[in-house]
Amino acid sequence: MTQIFLSYRFTGENISELKKTLNNITNILEKNEHEVFCSINLEEEFRRKKLTTEEIYSFCTNKLCDTDIFLAFIKSEDPSYGMKLELEKAIELKKKIILIIKKDLDFSEFRKNAEKIIEYDTYKDLLDKIKNI
Repeated sequence: MTQIFLSYRFTGENISELKKTLNNITNILEKNEHEVFCSINLEEEFRRKKLTTEEIYSFCTNKLCDTDIFLAFIKSEDPSYGMKLELEKAIELKKKIILIIKKDLDFSEFRKNAEKIIEYDTYKDLLDKIKNI
């Protein structure tokens, strides 16, 4: 079973929409017998423990150590500091990097380090394409 770390932009996103999308991605990956770490479902716990942003980044980058694949999900042109930290850690740990990115977005640092790039147009297209991971 492959361990996947699902990275995403949190700040500035519609959280309920993001959670639905990430849960759908996770469900598809788990049906393909992958185990997925996605911190979106830990948000309540992070708030309850009153973790700082830096503590959350540290927790997540430590979780990356236990995975085989770093899967970066990029759906908008807005940069994410947390994703950049996670990408740097994935590179340092020599993890396989897969990029899922909306067509026409640049993110050259992610693109140049990705072993595989999956571009999508629509939400349905996204869900269809991740079935092959």
